[in-house]
Amino acid sequence: MGAPAPMAPPPAYAAAPPRKSSAMKWVLIGCGGLLLLALLCAGGCGLLGWYAYKQLQPIIEETQTFMKANNVIMEEMGKLDDNQGFTMTKFDIKNDTGRIEATLRGAKGSGTVVVNLRKRGDRWKIVDGTLTAPDGRQHALVGTAND
Repeated sequence: MGAPAPMAPPPAYAAAPPRKSSAMKWVLIGCGGLLLLALLCAGGCGLLGWYAYKQLQPIIEETQTFMKANNVIMEEMGKLDDNQGFTMTKFDIKNDTGRIEATLRGAKGSGTVVVNLRKRGDRWKIVDGTLTAPDGRQHALVGTAND
């Protein structure tokens, strides 16, 4: 009998390859970050629009009430269209004064109205205004600020 066979050396374990940085992971993180930024921007714009609407709402309501009750406007424009009778085209609000320009649509055609407002306490009041009737004539409007 011969000599026993020498023992085989233990197998050499290959070292684990170094971990690779996944490019896809960084692309997804970047896209997620951009999506989050876009959502924050959209939410901020939505909040800003809501705040502006809340600030303008009392002014618009006062102006609409004034126009629907004003005899000169009713005589020149006819009954205002309930759905599109009042379309605000410009506004300028500074501290306690404001100016609104709007397009009116009534039974007799379209015209424009410009009203000046002043804040009295916590309410807005119409100081004066001008109506440009469908035929182009202009009419002075007396406000409600002295009420």
